[in-house]
Amino acid sequence: MTNKFMVLNINFKISEKIILNKFSGFESRRIFYNVIKLANEKLANELHESKKLSPFSSTPIYTLLNEKMEIVNRKLTPNKIYTMRYTILSKKLCNLIAEIIWKDIFNKQKIKNEIIEIIDFKIKSIDYVDLYKNSEPIKYFLVNFLTPTYFRVSPYILAMISKNVKNQIFPLEYLKRIYRYYPLPNPSLLIRNIVRIWKQYSNYHFDYDMYKAWVSLFGVTVSGYRRGIKTYRAYERKSTNRWVEGFRGIVAYYVPDDLLNKEYAKITDMLLKFAEFTNVGGGRTAGFGMIKYVPREYYES
Repeated sequence: MTNKFMVLNINFKISEKIILNKFSGFESRRIFYNVIKLANEKLANELHESKKLSPFSSTPIYTLLNEKMEIVNRKLTPNKIYTMRYTILSKKLCNLIAEIIWKDIFNKQKIKNEIIEIIDFKIKSIDYVDLYKNSEPIKYFLVNFLTPTYFRVSPYILAMISKNVKNQIFPLEYLKRIYRYYPLPNPSLLIRNIVRIWKQYSNYHFDYDMYKAWVSLFGVTVSGYRRGIKTYRAYERKSTNRWVEGFRGIVAYYVPDDLLNKEYAKITDMLLKFAEFTNVGGGRTAGFGMIKYVPREYYES
């Protein structure tokens, strides 16, 4: 656990047109693993093979046009500035990234045999405690799910929530082995996922079980998605039909006053600010679950 995490933005350009024909988050992740492997092959293998919560996340490749983000899904063209962002949560990996930048390893990377030309690096450290101190009890907020998002959930969780049921339909040990891909903006699944990441890497703690119980009691609820949400397929390789499906769109959430706990509402604000850097749901390392958090109204502190 650390008191800070690192956010690394890499701006680059290319000299020749590149046709990707796939979700560019897979390319961001490939480049990240490549530079880690060049600097520390053992750590790269550990990251790749680990079943634990990943200590980094990435964005797809994107451009900013009039401050509006455009995510690359098909091609890259010369004379544009592209960005990849990485959030690094473990101290060991933060130290290694600093070494990689100093050794200029990123500048040797390629996309489809074209060497990327690094323009600059932008690095900042964010303190977990400062995130909490700068948060307020949220009442209404929007979450813009910018890239395909899905949650990986086990029926075991639901069985444990209702564990007072005397006769379980299926044994709990059996349910532990089953997972479902859930491409909907369920507030409980969203926030539970962020809590897992925070708990794993942050040095600032709160009563996780009580907070999650409050969320599960509809302490945070969906109030609408007027523009609609839609599921999208993001291809890794079209030739082998490998893809991931998730939802995108803007979802409005609400913290009802009849279940209001101001401390938990403040923690919700903190977690969603954190999630803008870490992504949410499955596939965080390949740019899935990238969000924009938009607070609309706060309760009085």
